[in-house]
Amino acid sequence: PIKNLPSEADGMVIAQISDVHLGTYFSVEEFDALLAEVARGGADLLAVTGDVFDDEPLNEAAAEVLAAHAGDWRDGIWYCIGNHEYYHDGRRIVDAMARAGRVRVVLNGAAEVPGRGIYIAGVDYPFAHGDGFAAQKAAFFDAAMADVPPDAVTVLLAHHPEFIDDAAARGNVPLTLTGHTHGSQFGFLGLPLFPVFKYTRGMVRIGDNYGYV
Repeated sequence: PIKNLPSEADGMVIAQISDVHLGTYFSVEEFDALLAEVARGGADLLAVTGDVFDDEPLNEAAAEVLAAHAGDWRDGIWYCIGNHEYYHDGRRIVDAMARAGRVRVVLNGAAEVPGRGIYIAGVDYPFAHGDGFAAQKAAFFDAAMADVPPDAVTVLLAHHPEFIDDAAARGNVPLTLTGHTHGSQFGFLGLPLFPVFKYTRGMVRIGDNYGYV
């Protein structure tokens, strides 16, 4: 249950993909097939939480494929940036995609989902280390939420999973969707062998707020 959920958003279904990492292990054709498979699930909105555009020769074709699928979801495709979008010319692709407008890019900003009464916010990836990490993360989150009304139900898209804490502290962000960890890459019996992240995989609950990695 979501407190103060508008009736227009009751029953709304969000699908999520993340960390496709185009290149050696994932082709544009496989990306196209993935989007078609997700669309068949019948969700209303697709959230993409970064690290898609990771191969210069493939990025532009993949962006065209993503935009071509925008009509598969009633409420469109919403995109937040990951750290790998800063490598292999991915940031330029995301910026061009934002200007074209068929995929909604939320980068330290937010917008209302038309006809739903809820907001989708998205944050940039914090590259700072040490004490600077928390400060940069907080600044990105504050920027993303700056234009969101205080009582508006908001879904946060964040590549880094520690934004789950920022969202829970805010109170009106009942769901945060993240990626980045790849489930820690290596695991045994469902447990990560290298638990280097605070949140590595699955669902996190903090009070009435949820995060998903």
